[in-house]
Formats: sequence, C-alpha cells, structure tokens
Amino acid sequence: MSSNEHLLDHFSASTETRQLGAQILRLAHVKTRPGSGRELKNYQVGLPAACMLIACEQLNTTEVTQKSAQTAACLTLKEFKKVYDIVKTILAEQEQASNYSYLGLHSDHDTDVKLDVINSFLTEVENEIMQSGYTSSNLTKCSAYFWTVNCIKPRALASTELFALNYDLSLKKFINILNMLNDHCKLIRKKIQSELKTVIQSPSKSTATSTPRRRELITNESPLKAPTSTPNDTSPVRRSSRTSSAVRDISLSPAKKSAPLPWRKVAPRELPTNDSPRRTPKQAPGTQIVDVEMDYLPETPSKRRKLESPTRLTSESTFLTALATPGSSRVLKELSYKKGGLRPTQLFPTTTTARSLKRKQDADAVFEEYVSFDESEGDVTTPRRRFRPVCLEHQQWNMLDPRLVKIWKQVEKQRTVPLFSSSKPPISRSLRLGLS
Repeated sequence: MSSNEHLLDHFSASTETRQLGAQILRLAHVKTRPGSGRELKNYQVGLPAACMLIACEQLNTTEVTQKSAQTAACLTLKEFKKVYDIVKTILAEQEQASNYSYLGLHSDHDTDVKLDVINSFLTEVENEIMQSGYTSSNLTKCSAYFWTVNCIKPRALASTELFALNYDLSLKKFINILNMLNDHCKLIRKKIQSELKTVIQSPSKSTATSTPRRRELITNESPLKAPTSTPNDTSPVRRSSRTSSAVRDISLSPAKKSAPLPWRKVAPRELPTNDSPRRTPKQAPGTQIVDVEMDYLPETPSKRRKLESPTRLTSESTFLTALATPGSSRVLKELSYKKGGLRPTQLFPTTTTARSLKRKQDADAVFEEYVSFDESEGDVTTPRRRFRPVCLEHQQWNMLDPRLVKIWKQVEKQRTVPLFSSSKPPISRSLRLGLS
C-alpha cells in the first residue's frame, strides 16, 4: 500500500473509482521516485488528488472535479496542472508499452512453434481465463501464451518469476492463473498434446533412431568417380618424380650437404681419440692450399722473407715485427716471460716445465734475430732509447737499501737478547735516527 493511499479516503467517490485511483497512484509513485527523472519533490502532496481526478475521467464520472482536486491538493492551479500532466504522461507511456499481442510475444521467444498452429488454442485458453473473473489485459494474454507453449514444449520459455518480471506482471496473480489452468484445463492440454505430437517430439530423438549411412569400400567392380581436382595436383607419378629430382639436386650441390633420409641407415659417427689418425678434408679439383701460417721459425731474415706469404702475415709475426726495435727490448722480454709461464715480478719460480723453457728459448732466439736484423738496416727512423734490461729492473725493485739492511740487522740483534734479562740494552742513537 502506498504511503499516501489513505488520502484517497477523503474524496467522496465510489469503490470502483477509488480502486482505479489507488492503482494509478501506485504506478505514479513508482514512476516518480528519486532517480526516475520525474521527481515531484514538494509537489508530491498533490499526487493523490491528481490520480483521483484521472480515475474519474477514465470512468466518465463527475465525482471529483478539477477545482475540488486542486483544493484538496493544497497547491496552486499552475502547480497542480504540472502534477496532473506528469501523471497523464506516465499513463500514456504505460498503455503504449503494455499493449502486448500474441504476435509480439511469439517474436520475443524462439520456440520453433508456428503461431498459426497454436493461435486457436491461445484464444480458447484466454476465454477460460476470462470466465474465471479476469478482464482482458496483458496479464491474461501473457498467461495464456505461457501456459500453451509450456504444454507443447516444456522449458521452452523462461522461468515463471523471470517471465513475470520481464513483462511487468503481478507474480501472485500470474501464478494463480497458471494454477487455475492446470486444474480446469486438463482436456485442453490433452487436446494440444495429441494434435501437436510432431512438434513435441524433440529433434535429438529422431536423429538418434535413424541409422547412419555407411561408407562404401572401393573395389575393382565399383564405378570410378570423377576426380574433383586436376590430374597435375593429385598424380602420384608427378609427385614422386618431383621429389626424386629435388633429392638428386640437393645431393649433387657442392654447397649444401644433403641430410640422410630417415629410412636409410647411416654409419655411426666415430669419436676422435689419441690413436685415431687425423683425417684431412677432401679438396675439390683445381684448388690449391696456401700455407699462410708457418709451423716453424725461419733461420735467417732473408730466408724468412722468402717463406712468408706476400698476402698477409700471422698475428704473432706481425706483432713481433712491429716491436723489433732497440727500445722495445723490455716489451719483448715480458712477452718471453708470458710464453714461459712466468710473471715479470716472479724471480724464483718454484716449478718449471720443459715446454715452458723451450718456448722461452725460442722467443729469445726470435728476439735476438730481429734485433740483429734491425741493427743491420740503417734506415731506422724511430728514436733510440737507453737500453734497460728487464732483469736489472726487477733486481732494482726487489733490492733493499744497504742502509736499511744494516738497520734491520741491528734490530735482529736486539731481538736475540734473552727474555729473562732484567735490563734491556738501550738502542743506539744512530739506530733511533735511522728508524725515525
């Protein structure tokens, strides 16, 4: 019941007018609530009077006039006219939206049932509803359509609550009408089901009973079917010749090595060992091998010039040639130390191998050879530097000052004094000066 529905009792009107006014008032309250876009705010008090005036106009009575309704609303004529127009607009929209028909209901739902077949049953069911005391309205049409379609195909439509909500139906009245039809229209249900057995039968059962068509096996006696594609695409002879020619081209190409076919056996790969002989790659005819890097060192500079390739030098020979000057002896000496496995600051190596000593001797020989070769040539443009042997520099760095050696010897003598002596010998003045 609306909060202002009791205000309808102040009007001297018949029961029919009051019921219609209450129905209009409930609809107006819903359509003018906050957020609907038609809020009345302070004019809400004039809503019952406007609804009663509209109810009298629909029933064509003069029980409530416009002047008496405006006086009961306690609003000015302009304000009351505004409320009256809003309620009339709401009713017009409701009537336009509530004019449901069986064609519209059937188009809203995909039931796979032809409307021409069930149209006579819909009219018969609607007449049964109207004989029970209901007037022709959207409720009766929706109830007749819902019940008839469910008799033909159950669960083809939405649930009862959802169907009533979608079409703005009173759920209580809708359920009462459906219960009444279930109790009093059993003969109509049997009639619908007997005449529409083909529609009730689901398509899944019909497909399950039908036997599937078996695939025919091709025999020599069976007629050949025409090919759907050109012979060039489906010919197995063309495919095999194309494949064999491709394999032959790949195997004969010198750049790419053809991979072994999966159905052919390939000899297992042998892992190299110390005893196995080294294999040399096969050479193509007409090719020559140019030995750029020599495995041995030349004996003389002139002989080395003849043996070296005119195109390029090895990395080691180029580096040594660039550094073969009288002032680069220290760098070459350090290079010989690196080849011998010794660091420049390591004077007394603990372990030496024959291989490292041999490399050291070879590097020294190369150094002497290049120095003699460069000294023989008189067109040296690089400035000469003072000869400074590497070993002498290391000895200088690791050698102590004689003065410090003397001082340390005196300190060692002081440390050798017996610990049980009561008096400690004084440190000499020269020792104190030296330590300071």
